[in-house]
Amino acid sequence: MKKFVCIFAVIIVLCSCTLFFVACNKEEVIEPTGDFLADVAKISTRPDYESIFSETDATLIRKAVDGSATADEMKDAVMALYNTANRSRISENKGLSLMVQDSLGGNKMGKVYMHGFTLQKGDKWYYQLASQAAEGDVAGFEGFAELLSPIAGNLQVAYTSGDGKYHYAYIMGSDTQLDCSPATFPYATYIIPEGDEPVVYDSFEDYQAERNCRDSQLELNNMRIYKSLLNDEGLSIEYDASQRFYTLKFSINCTDQTSAEFLDFQEMSRRDLDTGTFLKINNTIVGWRAEVEVWDNGYVKAFRSYENWVMKVLGQNIDSNPQNEFEYLWKADEIVEVISQDEKIQSIMETYLGASDEEIIERAIEYYSDPQSVYVFDWFTFWIAFGGSILGAIILVIVILAILVKVGKAPKLEAALKRMAQKDRERRQAIKDQDAADKEEKKERKIEKKEARAEKREEKREARAEKHGESVQNDESTSIDNCFVEDTTNNDDTSDNQ
Repeated sequence: MKKFVCIFAVIIVLCSCTLFFVACNKEEVIEPTGDFLADVAKISTRPDYESIFSETDATLIRKAVDGSATADEMKDAVMALYNTANRSRISENKGLSLMVQDSLGGNKMGKVYMHGFTLQKGDKWYYQLASQAAEGDVAGFEGFAELLSPIAGNLQVAYTSGDGKYHYAYIMGSDTQLDCSPATFPYATYIIPEGDEPVVYDSFEDYQAERNCRDSQLELNNMRIYKSLLNDEGLSIEYDASQRFYTLKFSINCTDQTSAEFLDFQEMSRRDLDTGTFLKINNTIVGWRAEVEVWDNGYVKAFRSYENWVMKVLGQNIDSNPQNEFEYLWKADEIVEVISQDEKIQSIMETYLGASDEEIIERAIEYYSDPQSVYVFDWFTFWIAFGGSILGAIILVIVILAILVKVGKAPKLEAALKRMAQKDRERRQAIKDQDAADKEEKKERKIEKKEARAEKREEKREARAEKHGESVQNDESTSIDNCFVEDTTNNDDTSDNQ
């Protein structure tokens, strides 16, 4: 009996532990809220890496935080914190990371939504950025998105397997069937049309020139930050001791747009805006500020930039105000928690049961790096061909007429055309005459109906009058009879009295 009780107690304990374990695991799973950057930020925790700050940089940053730094030291601290965060993505990268991007471009007339990510393990990485035009906030410009879509509606896909070759595709237009509405990873759906497969580049330098990178695909952004461009106002560095990360805020002085530093600062981003456009666009940045969150060991946590551009298109100035937000994950379990929102990655996890998080990430990169192209009917080419056929038919008719004139057949053709035209006029006149006759007949029927209704009304009136006359005569006869009866009665009464 004691043995049974002990076994039963052990079973209860094991079941309780199992339920507790499942409940804890369930709490760790963060359900998507619609704001995918916020969802990623909830998962993000400090990576367990040693600090990559130099002692000099660490001292400068501490002085900036406690307020003892001079104006010049403050700028040095800003540069130290920004550059260290950038190095954490490039030279100090530990070989495992996920960057998630949510950007908004355009202006009040038309918005451009951009969702992207970079998944990396070692020398392998996959990058994706989907841009989709949408309606703006100004009434009357509801169709502006359609005008923007050939330029703003685009898909960028890039990847490398670490073999020294880089694959890159920049696809514009609607053939990708792009949809940026999903709020779960990978935050966009699309297809790769046949003929738009990624181009292979044999060196990073070749890929770099096409992709407009600065130093690496993994860099924070392609804007080169110079100390001389930092505004004196608005510089701040704060430290969250409980969460163990710094928050850096700074802005760029855009007044001297001819200096070498400023031109270099915006050069790559200007190229980005010009990519794929068929118009000559003169882009000039007139305002730029950033916020960077950096873990206290130097690894970037988040990056945000807010830009103001003036674009001159066909002599007209158009303002654009891009906003770019990035979140970064460094831990394998956190990365897998995000990418497993993709059903395809879930299938990989089911196929490779027991695989480590690092293996799942590598399998995911391999899956994304093998895009399958799909045949898409080319409406643009179709309409070009259709228009060309019509133009060719017109030219053919003109040539035939010229030949007929030359061989003396033009008079006969002219006479035949005149006969055809005369028949057409006669047909049109006959239709017109028939319409007029129908209208006249309709009018006559309407008059006849009106007269018939009038006759009926007259007949009814006469009938009522005749009936009324008979009633009057009857009343008069009745009155005479009554008088006669009364007179007779009176006579009788007189006789009795006598």
